[in-house]
Amino acid sequence: LMDAGCGYGENMVPIKKKYPNFNFIGVDKHKPTISKAKNKHDFADFICEDLTNLSLQSNTIDIVLSNQDIPSQLQRMNKI
Repeated sequence: LMDAGCGYGENMVPIKKKYPNFNFIGVDKHKPTISKAKNKHDFADFICEDLTNLSLQSNTIDIVLSNQDIPSQLQRMNKI
């Protein structure tokens, strides 16, 4: 599961409790926010990147979560 625009990673916490075997990736382009998320949550990998230019390998994400209105960015995320 990838949280697109994850902020501090809080939206993944209840999902982690319900689905503990999921792999979690948080993506945000704000470096200080990602640093705080990394320190706060050890169950997820956090990367500081722009959603439209991810370094993830193709076909590695099954579920994308976002609490933001970012449809134009998601449309350009053809890689995942």
